[in-house]
Amino acid sequence: MVTLAEWRQEGRGLNPAERRGVQSAGVTEADVAAGRLVRVQCAMMTDGWWPSLGLLPAGQQGQGGTVVRLRVDDAGDNDRLAVNPVLGPMVPPLAPGGRAYRAIPDWKERGLSSNFERVPLPAAQADRYLVVQGAYLVKCRP
Repeated sequence: MVTLAEWRQEGRGLNPAERRGVQSAGVTEADVAAGRLVRVQCAMMTDGWWPSLGLLPAGQQGQGGTVVRLRVDDAGDNDRLAVNPVLGPMVPPLAPGGRAYRAIPDWKERGLSSNFERVPLPAAQADRYLVVQGAYLVKCRP
């Protein structure tokens, strides 16, 4: 969730691309204060993701790690991060992802060729994720 401090540029603040996207979408300080502006992303490929900002429906607040459905009206570009409406949580729910690998401290003693192994996902959800920079991230879907 984007905080009022970020909105007001106190401390870290919104980066220039985020600020341009928010301003062009007409998001107000009241929207931010209500907890409606959230950061969202999905996996486009194994080495990259699509970032956006989502605007939750009035009366809803964001919770970190929630997988949501987003209506993409604006894809944004390299100079401006898009702001798109959040339609609601995924149904059935998806886990937010997580680390795709775990360390094996005694890998040499066990005769393994590597000091890490893949963390498996439940079979029913495996096709919904990509590994992006060592973490499971929900795939972008049309």
